[in-house]
Amino acid sequence: MVVDSHRDAASKQPVALSYLAGLGVNPATAVDVVVATHWHDDHVRGLSRVLAAAPNARFVASGAWEGKQFLRVVEYMRQRSFRTAAQRDQLILADAGRPSGVGEMGAVLDRLQSRGQRPVWALEDRLIWPRTDAPRAPVTVTAVAPSDDTVLRSQAAFAELRRELPLIDAIPLPKPNDCSLALWVRTPHLAVLLGGDLVDVPNDAGRGWSAVVDASTTAPGLVSMFKLAHHGAKSGDNEIAWDILTSMDGCVAAMTAFTSQKDPLPTNEDRQRILGRTDEAYAAGTRIIEIDTESPRGRVVARRRRKRQAETGQVRLRRPLDAPAGTPWEVTCSGNAGRLSVT
Repeated sequence: MVVDSHRDAASKQPVALSYLAGLGVNPATAVDVVVATHWHDDHVRGLSRVLAAAPNARFVASGAWEGKQFLRVVEYMRQRSFRTAAQRDQLILADAGRPSGVGEMGAVLDRLQSRGQRPVWALEDRLIWPRTDAPRAPVTVTAVAPSDDTVLRSQAAFAELRRELPLIDAIPLPKPNDCSLALWVRTPHLAVLLGGDLVDVPNDAGRGWSAVVDASTTAPGLVSMFKLAHHGAKSGDNEIAWDILTSMDGCVAAMTAFTSQKDPLPTNEDRQRILGRTDEAYAAGTRIIEIDTESPRGRVVARRRRKRQAETGQVRLRRPLDAPAGTPWEVTCSGNAGRLSVT
């Protein structure tokens, strides 16, 4: 299963495909499911390539997108943003053009249509991947977000958005982002929580992490690895979720930093909060570099500019599926990745 996609800044290749190639794994035979947790560009860039490399995989997306209204919004913005399908694909490959999220999702939908497939829309308590024939132990992947309340709100928002399409230049991102998928991965002896970019919605028990805590699928005290939501930011944190769902034997936390803004995530305050809960916290993409890039200005003049970006890094966590509860994770960091620390 591949969850979300990010492209390497240098090679422009999806990081997941490069990682699998380094392991000698063929995605055409090994990848059964490709998941888009949500709509943000830093989670979908290269997703159409991942799906193309995995011809037998199902595509799973947030149930907050389900419905004709969402598909009509995407198609309208595609037609407005790109004159031809070839132009759209060229922009995707070149990592150019503002509507990259629209282009990626459009390419994904085109790929599914050519296969005669439809997306699997995931929402709270929906089983999306039962792998009963997995070596050593069966594996199940279940969505624990978005909640029913979030899906209803999202469908109403897309219906309203469709009426406003002629007046807008881009599809606005949901705020707060309780539309993101969160996934519960289970074996008989293991539980992993993949938080996507799901945020906490204060004073609303039916949305965000509060809804996850109350979901019938989740069980207290089992999670031994937590992919933290929203790059470890406070907005994606719910103290009750951590206290109730994580294992008494300890929980490893992992996240990807977000450096494409003035104040990168996780902040120092975020790091202190996370390290106050676990000594085993790891992050990828925290080290920032500056590179020279060519930026066209008009049709003739070009100028040099400096661009801040993070080098690609990987945090790999492994543990035998049939290992008893309490077995420690084997953690390996490579490239721009390592233990989380306070700077």
